[in-house]
Parts: sequence; structure tokens; C-alpha cells
Amino acid sequence: MFWQVINTNLYLQGSIHNADEPLKLSKEAQAAAELCDTFVFEGNFHKLPNLDFAFYSNNSGLSKHIPKALFESTQELWKQAGLTDNLDTNRPWFATLKLTQALYREKGLVDANGLDKQIFKWAEDNNKKFYFLETILSGLQALSSTPLSEQQDVLSLVVHNPEKVVSQLQAMLVAWKDGNANDLYKIVEENLRLTPKMTTKLFSSRNHKWLPQLLNFAKSGEKVFVTVGALHLSGPADVVSLLAAKGYQCKYFGT
Repeated sequence: MFWQVINTNLYLQGSIHNADEPLKLSKEAQAAAELCDTFVFEGNFHKLPNLDFAFYSNNSGLSKHIPKALFESTQELWKQAGLTDNLDTNRPWFATLKLTQALYREKGLVDANGLDKQIFKWAEDNNKKFYFLETILSGLQALSSTPLSEQQDVLSLVVHNPEKVVSQLQAMLVAWKDGNANDLYKIVEENLRLTPKMTTKLFSSRNHKWLPQLLNFAKSGEKVFVTVGALHLSGPADVVSLLAAKGYQCKYFGT
């Protein structure tokens, strides 16, 4: 999923964050990357935030904020997935994040193989300049600030259908490798519609916040390679559409 913003030196690459083998750029994207001086990512992988806000204090716990049946089902899957820390200390969004990553790891779908990590390492090895659209913290806060009811719904979805969670990522990988941006969004569209406020905070709101920075790069003439999650480049209010609305059309090259 690779675009060039027409009549600029700005390139957009969609990433899948977990994979069962190291993901690689297409020939067109690799050629563009080698021309670029600056590499842009959502956040800096080397600057991980303090995660105190992801946990409950001693006076509270997850079991007090979600239905008993859901907590018990979550606890069972938690153990099956090999997670050993105390589930009850985790807020629902963070428990979901941990469970999802654990389920992916069971199938060999690890974040070290994600395209963003591959590009990041290549850019480091080649002494490129870096720019970050936000902090890792702000990305997580977009998730943590969503309504408890929606956090609970997503946790329930993962707990009651873990196989679907994994199969959706596997289907997204196929769509990504085939260069089918529309198909990629459709795979998760039903899930995203179940949590409209979470979806807005994670995608639309962040895309709008990133837009002024991307417009500045488009106008600068600097050769810039941007890598963000593939869902930020497909679906409603995606970055490609927002740029087009500002007069910057994008040429699509596929994966």
C-alpha cells in the first residue's frame, strides 16, 4: 500500500504492524525510500511511555468495571495465552491490547516483523533523518480515552472469538500483500462500526491531527517517506482522502 503525493516528493506507505515473516517494501517503494532524506513514523519506537495510566490503583480493578462473566472468561483466555501478570490490575483497553498481541504471537505474528519496524531499522542503518507525527503516549491515550462501554465491547469480542481476531489479521496481510486497500478496510469494517467513538479517536481524529504536518512536507519539496498503519490510508477520513480534499492527489502503486 504505497502512494506518491502527485507533484511532490512526499511518499505514503501503509504498514501492517504484525506479521509471520519480515514484511518488505515493493520495488517502487524501496526505490522511493532510497531517494528520501526524512522518514516519518507515527511515534518513536525507542521512546516508550510510562504506562501507569494503563493500570488501576490498589483501590480498584478490572473485575469491578466489567461484568463478572466477562472477567472470568477473560481470565481463562489470559492464562491460556500465557500471560502471567495480574489481569485485574489492567484497564480494559490495555488487557485487550495484551491479549491480542499474545494471540498473534501464538501464531507467529510478531510486531518485530511489521513493516514499520523494518523501515525504521533500515532508516537507522542508513543514517536518515527521523520525524514523528505524535508520541507513542498520545496514540495510546487515544485508545484509553474511549468510553468504557466500547472498551468492554472490544474486550468481549476478543475473548469470545479469539480465532476471528487472528484470522482477521491474517486476511489483512493477504490484502496488504495483494495491494487491495479497499479490501483491507472491509475486513475490519464491521468491528469498527461497533465502536464508533473508539474508531474516531484511533483513526479519523489522529489523521486530521497529522494532516497539517503532512501538508507542510508536501509543500517543502523535501524528499519524505511516511509510514503509518495501513488503516490510516484506507476507509473513511483516511489520510489519502484528506490530502485530496486539500488539493493534493495521490498516485497508488499497490503494496
